[in-house]
Amino acid sequence: MAFNKTEKYGSSENVLESEVGLVVKTRQATQEIADSGTKVLKAGTLFKDDTYAKQSDTVSKHPNTEGWFEIVDGEFVKSADKDPVPGKDYYKQTKAAAPVGVVLEDYDMKDYGAYPVAVVVQGRVKASKVSAEAAKAKDTLAKQGLYLV
Repeated sequence: MAFNKTEKYGSSENVLESEVGLVVKTRQATQEIADSGTKVLKAGTLFKDDTYAKQSDTVSKHPNTEGWFEIVDGEFVKSADKDPVPGKDYYKQTKAAAPVGVVLEDYDMKDYGAYPVAVVVQGRVKASKVSAEAAKAKDTLAKQGLYLV
C-alpha cells in the first residue's frame, strides 16, 4: 500500500537534542495511539510495541466483540468475524510493559489504521519536547540508551 499525503498541518517539533549516537527504528503504529480528535501521532510521543497472544479458548466467543485480531497478508488486523471460524487463529493485543522509544516526527493517522513510523530508541532528545508520559519514563528510557536532556 502506498502512503501518499500532500496536506500539511503545521510544522513538526524537532525532538532531537543531538544526532550523536542516534538510533532510529521503524515500527508499526496504529491509529489507537494517535490523538483521538485529530488522529495525529505527535513527535515525542512515547512508543510501546504491541504484542499479540494466540487465543486458545475461542469456542462460544465472538472475535469481533472480544477485540481479537487475525493475520491477513502478514499483518495483524481486527477480526470482523462474528463467530469463530474453525482452523483460524485469533490473537489478543496487549501493550508491552516497557517503552521502546519516542516518535521522531508527526504522522497523520486519519486515513490509515496502521502506519510505519520512525521511533528513536537510542540517543539524546529534548525533554521539553516529549510527551508527559515519555517524561515519566525517563529512567526506563535511559536504561536502554535514550536520554531526555
